[in-house]
Amino acid sequence: MSKNEENTMEQKAFAKPSLLKTLIGLGLLMGALALMIYALKNIKTENEDFAQLQQSLVTVTDTTQVDPANDGHMVYLATQLRQVGAAYDPLFGVGGEAYTCIVRNVSYYQWTEQNRKRKKTFTESHEDPDGYQTREEKTVTEYYYEKA
Repeated sequence: MSKNEENTMEQKAFAKPSLLKTLIGLGLLMGALALMIYALKNIKTENEDFAQLQQSLVTVTDTTQVDPANDGHMVYLATQLRQVGAAYDPLFGVGGEAYTCIVRNVSYYQWTEQNRKRKKTFTESHEDPDGYQTREEKTVTEYYYEKA
């Protein structure tokens, strides 16, 4: 084989994977572009939804009384927080004037006990005087717990 033929064969061998890599790269680029367009459409619809909410929003200036006309509407109000007394949790001994609110979340879990009894044969390694291994059969109880 001449050097020219070897170079041609190397170029053909190199061209196939390169073409495949180029096609894969273009496919990934097109997929990323499609995802970006999809995300931009979602952002646009979210902005339109927020604009509609802002138009239907009722601003309340007097926070001392409840206005029945605002019932069923989205209401926005802003006021200064006033603390009437110290917040305190007597169970944990937490609180003081610096706390405006203390919230305690309690979770209860119930577990059910399950058990399974089976017979198991134990073979001890020592031999009795007659040369036989001793075998003993015991009933084993296994306990496991599942969340109810």
